[in-house]
Amino acid sequence: MELMQGLVTDWRSYLLESLDQGCEELKKHESTGRPLGDDRFVEKVGVQLGRDLIKRKPGPKRVDDS
Repeated sequence: MELMQGLVTDWRSYLLESLDQGCEELKKHESTGRPLGDDRFVEKVGVQLGRDLIKRKPGPKRVDDS
């Protein structure tokens, strides 16, 4: 804890800035239908749900005629 006290002089500003950045990330992901997290987390949630949640290129997908 002492290390952080030396790095941050204005805790109020630091915490409000961190909160704003976190809210921006949440808002960006609200409409995607995918969970917010790193690739490993998203893959794990996808396996649990039985769905592919990894972001793919937009647009129609190619149908394989084989």
